[in-house]
Amino acid sequence: MNVELRPEDSLFVVLARVGALWVAVLLGYYALLPQLGVEPSYNDSPILIAIYYLVWAAISAYIFLNMYRAHLPAIRSLLPDVLLSIGFGFAAWLFLLFFSLTTVPDGMPAIAPVTDLLLATPWYFIPKTAEILLQQVLVSVVILALHAHLSTMRAVILLYATLFGSVHLLLLFGGEFPPEVLIMTLAAVTSAAVFPYLIMRVRHGFVYCYMIHWSFYAVLASVLRLATGG
Repeated sequence: MNVELRPEDSLFVVLARVGALWVAVLLGYYALLPQLGVEPSYNDSPILIAIYYLVWAAISAYIFLNMYRAHLPAIRSLLPDVLLSIGFGFAAWLFLLFFSLTTVPDGMPAIAPVTDLLLATPWYFIPKTAEILLQQVLVSVVILALHAHLSTMRAVILLYATLFGSVHLLLLFGGEFPPEVLIMTLAAVTSAAVFPYLIMRVRHGFVYCYMIHWSFYAVLASVLRLATGG
């Protein structure tokens, strides 16, 4: 099903809007929040940062509401989404209960630069949950735009993989540790095999994508914690 975009909504315009929104989110996180006395740390300011991301998720959904209406016109789909979300929320709560029983590694082992997930507390996942929601809103917009302008699902998958792989590689210029960039880039490229299909072809695909995205961070945090003897 093609997404009905306005004439001025070229693929470049949509991608530029998504990029501009994400840049605004990052600028607000690293520049505005500290000025307001909010520590830019998921572990230290979980509730305020979660609210920050939820506000941006609402703004993003509103800006691209016409695209979602074209793709998901049936309001009756909301109830199953809510039920799925509640079920997943319970599973996530069980994971956090398990995660709280592990301990943060003492000192800074050699693997520490790989990801801030190594030092994550259960509180970390509150803002992370909101951040992933924002990311999924924007990712879905990109997928809808690609599907509206490209003729095949194969083309959507290839361009999606190229776009998101390239974006994550840009983290190298921000001083990120190469193994972290590699993990995130591989995850982004791998998601191209799943996310476009779920969003465009599967009912409640947005929720399933969100579950997969959240689970990736949960598994990665657990592996890093257990690998360092936590």
